Amino acid sequence: MSLTMDLIEASLRRRRFRFTSETILQEGIEAGFTADGLHFQRHRRLAPGDIPDFIVSDDHLVEVKMKGSLGNLTRQLFRYAAHDQITHLVVVVTMRSLGNLPEDIFGKPLRVILLNGAI
Repeated sequence: MSLTMDLIEASLRRRRFRFTSETILQEGIEAGFTADGLHFQRHRRLAPGDIPDFIVSDDHLVEVKMKGSLGNLTRQLFRYAAHDQITHLVVVVTMRSLGNLPEDIFGKPLRVILLNGAI
């Protein structure tokens, strides 16, 4: 698929995150990406209202979700995938119910990562 997607997943899986909010989880992910030497930006605006949690290597989008509905997450990912600069999508979830997503959106690969210990 993508070496960058593999590096993102490896960075996430080698750590145990302690968090009580999505913001704290994002801070832990940021620290991990930094420690692993991944080039990323946080909250880079793609368009008004489209501000993903991370853009890694300029074209891999990473979105973190702890709660919410699968429908809302799916709509959000379709909006993000519509941007030409995005080539791959990674969703980090803490609930299995948010992991039931397609393998790709608009032909762009999507990888779901359920964090260890998540319910």
